[in-house]
Amino acid sequence: MEGGEEMKGGEEMEGGEEMEGGEEMEGGEEMEGGGRDGRRGKRLKEMEGGEEMEEGRRWRREGNGGREGNGGREGNAGREGNGGKGGDGGRGGDGGRGGNGGRGGDGGRGGDGGRGGDGGREREKVKDMLLVQMTADIMNQCKVIGMTTTGAAKYQEAMKIVGPKIVIVEEAAEVLEAHITTALTSQCQQLILLGDHKQLRPNPTVYELAKNYNLDLSMFERFVNNGLPHTTLDQQHRMRPEISMFVRNVYNKLDDHESVFGREPIRGVTSPVRFFTHDKRETSDPHLTSKYNVFEVEMVVAFTRFLIQQDYEPSNITIITMYSKQMFELQKKLSKKDFDGLIITSVDNYQGEENKIVILSLVRSNTNDVAGFVAIDNRICVSLSRARDGMFVFGNFDLFRKQGGLWKKVIEDAERANVLGDSILITCRHRTVPDQLKSPEDFQRLAPNGGCSEPCEQILPCKHMCPLLCHYSHDGYQCQEPCRKRLVNCSHLCQKLCFEPCGPCMKPITMELLCGHIQAVACHNTHGDIADISCMAACEEILSCGHTCAERCSEECTEKCMQILAQKCRLCGKENLVHCYLAVQYSIYQSYNGKFICRQPCDSLLMCGHKCTGSCDTCLSATLFTKHQSCRSACGKILACGHTCTHPCYQCTMRDACLPCTDKCLLNSFSSSWSWIAAELISQVQGNEKMVISLLRLLNFVKREEISSRKTGTL
Repeated sequence: MEGGEEMKGGEEMEGGEEMEGGEEMEGGEEMEGGGRDGRRGKRLKEMEGGEEMEEGRRWRREGNGGREGNGGREGNAGREGNGGKGGDGGRGGDGGRGGNGGRGGDGGRGGDGGRGGDGGREREKVKDMLLVQMTADIMNQCKVIGMTTTGAAKYQEAMKIVGPKIVIVEEAAEVLEAHITTALTSQCQQLILLGDHKQLRPNPTVYELAKNYNLDLSMFERFVNNGLPHTTLDQQHRMRPEISMFVRNVYNKLDDHESVFGREPIRGVTSPVRFFTHDKRETSDPHLTSKYNVFEVEMVVAFTRFLIQQDYEPSNITIITMYSKQMFELQKKLSKKDFDGLIITSVDNYQGEENKIVILSLVRSNTNDVAGFVAIDNRICVSLSRARDGMFVFGNFDLFRKQGGLWKKVIEDAERANVLGDSILITCRHRTVPDQLKSPEDFQRLAPNGGCSEPCEQILPCKHMCPLLCHYSHDGYQCQEPCRKRLVNCSHLCQKLCFEPCGPCMKPITMELLCGHIQAVACHNTHGDIADISCMAACEEILSCGHTCAERCSEECTEKCMQILAQKCRLCGKENLVHCYLAVQYSIYQSYNGKFICRQPCDSLLMCGHKCTGSCDTCLSATLFTKHQSCRSACGKILACGHTCTHPCYQCTMRDACLPCTDKCLLNSFSSSWSWIAAELISQVQGNEKMVISLLRLLNFVKREEISSRKTGTL
């Protein structure tokens, strides 16, 4: 290419020879296929081996055809070139402003694949690199960088720039080896793994990979198995000794810190640890391919209620189970509304957590003695090491004993400690021998309030005896006994219930008021001014109308007497029941001033023969003359067609004739020129059924002839 560059493969382009919009330049540099910048814009080249980006501007004014290219301003293929605005040698010269294919190139205005083309991809790449550099700059300002393994993979490029020399992985025994490997960079000098390979392993998405290729083996566990030097903590600060003894089957050298000794016993039970065994069968859920045990659900729910009755907060209790279906069933029974704060979850989701009291449901109980993954040592270790003060395990331990291994050792330790049995042992201050609860019903029968079935009979702080059945705490209890305390001002006994504030003395005292009435007054009101006491007796004042005031003695007399009187209307002669204060208005009404008083029905006989449906005030009191309302009764007259008129009477009276029949009637189908003739004829033969039928047939024929005549225009 004269004054230009050599094409890939050695071909040269003379003058304005066409360049295909997708060809690459020698050295792998690709022309921007239609981007506005072309060679005139910025060229950013990433050098191999991490060299710096090169940025520069170029003007290609020479070209073989100068600014106009070989074919002048329009290039060899005119202004549009080979499908684009600049042509092959157009406005930008050889590969000028239009790049490969001119302004539009072979791919139109967008060049090779659009206006951005390869240049758009280059810009996105630059944008990503700037974002990576910005992230790395932020990280470099921090002494410690914390992120998940997912975050380490996401920001891997930034991590390469930062190059942390020390990497610490927490819960490393539960992380896939590949996740840790991708988080490391070439600058890493020390890798510290913290974890416990005897608890839960990593959980690959594809189970076959774990089963057949050991993908669930973490880097942490592999290093330990291969004899890599490691350090093991030998002192625990969580579990009381009665619980930690079972974990020593997993950790041989485990000591208890002094802080775990001397903790309070679990209220209501004889021991902080109990292994409850049963033989009730499990149930399978085909939809979830999971297991649940109805009996265990009911026992766990009843025992949880029992613990809360011992004044434990729901947030101090955690229920963990091996199967998700069992977890869902427990959540249905123990709603958040009644057990707010109670934690119900699976063993796998509770690793690394702890609580004051932990209830464990193992679920499995079948005739085939199959324990499933409940027999995996890692899960056993996790489930038995979550509790701080109390641990209660529900399961079929005859089945788990047959599994051998770790379960057998745990069960033997439980038998030696005498904490394995088919009942929950509960106690209270009344019991000398613990009660054995073997079913959910036993909780309601033997410990309805969390204690025993005997009366509580403890003396409350108010000095009354508790009337409830045996229970643990009286916090929040409201004593229903009478108060009987002596009040300060009057020495009377308080009249309220014990839990209510005493307040002022409400004992009634009989006394004479200033008005002369005798009245019972609350004691606290007698200590003040007697004039401030309101008399509640009926007022005895006589009003101007002659009636007695209806208000109370302490209230002002009424201005409107509400006594009911029977007043006779002078117009219609009927009686109306009105209030006394309206009697004056009633008299004014008699002078026809238009005021409404009488609502008695008019009942006058109208000219049409119907009774008037108006009232006295509408028909008689409007003017000096009687003016009845329009009759709205049905007309009821027999029409010429034999049907009864159903129109309102006043409509027919105004016309002196009934309106047309509303039924399906033959007369309605005639034109006005025939309808009066038909009506007259029918009226002449009424009473003769045969004549009426014959006449109707004749009229029907006439109607058809009329319609035919209208169509032919011969009417």
